Amino acid sequence: MWVVALTSTTARLAAATEPAVALEWNVPAGEHCPSARAVLDQVSKLVESSPSNERAVVRARADVRKLGERRFRVELTTLVAGEEGRRVIEERSCSAMAEATVLILAWMVDPKALDVAPAQPKEPHEPAVPARIALPPPPRRGAPRLVFAAGALGDLGTLPNPAPGVGFQLGVRWSRLRLDARGGLWARQTVHLDGLDAGASFGLLTLGVDACVAPWEVDLAVCAGPELERLEGTGFGVDSPRTDSVTWFAFALGAEGRVGVMGPLGLAGAVRLMVPTRRETFGLDEIGVLHRPGPVSGRVELGLSVLF
Repeated sequence: MWVVALTSTTARLAAATEPAVALEWNVPAGEHCPSARAVLDQVSKLVESSPSNERAVVRARADVRKLGERRFRVELTTLVAGEEGRRVIEERSCSAMAEATVLILAWMVDPKALDVAPAQPKEPHEPAVPARIALPPPPRRGAPRLVFAAGALGDLGTLPNPAPGVGFQLGVRWSRLRLDARGGLWARQTVHLDGLDAGASFGLLTLGVDACVAPWEVDLAVCAGPELERLEGTGFGVDSPRTDSVTWFAFALGAEGRVGVMGPLGLAGAVRLMVPTRRETFGLDEIGVLHRPGPVSGRVELGLSVLF
């Protein structure tokens, strides 16, 4: 049984204008693994030898473990232009595994860098072993990806009181553009007229579509789009109670973000302002007004998402 102490090193590869690679390099102590600085130096040599001037900014994390005698494994997660990737490599030495990591990072910064890649030095007395990559190469930059999310919702202004709910989201995303469809089901609320046992219970159902733009390297987007809202009220405590519903469109404006947790799983959140195009008044005939949605309402979302 191996007891492994992990050390974490974060370093950056300096490019002409901004860092090309930010690397978090976690390796087992006492195994003579190359440092993060050494890995980034090798990436720099490959990238600088490339004739291309178009280079991506890469955020990467490498978690190295020793599985047994002469057996190492690294889980490499990357973020390039908002696109997440993950690959697993196994090698017979930590140095050989670092060389494979260098090639992957250099290719992600500039695919042409490997066309003129210099020969990588090998460990003394260490036979070359080809890297065994458990996952296929990352998707092409700009290729669409699917995302599904589900979680808890909150509303302030549409229903009589602050309301919890549950919701879902299904979308397609590119490097800078996203299209999402979302829905929400909100907990029913009961409202009484002051001093009376009469009132109504309200329920809300929402369906919306968003177009989002993500101009930053982090997974954060600005979104806008229409939402269809259906508010239903059922009276009680009167001689002839009935159920009425009103449906209207609202305009949504807000922001959504995502933080990767493990592999394709992430934590997603959003905030929105809703402006309805119609505001109906709910009340009991000849008794009094119970509720009218506000001119602006606020929404929050928090849940888990899966990126395919």
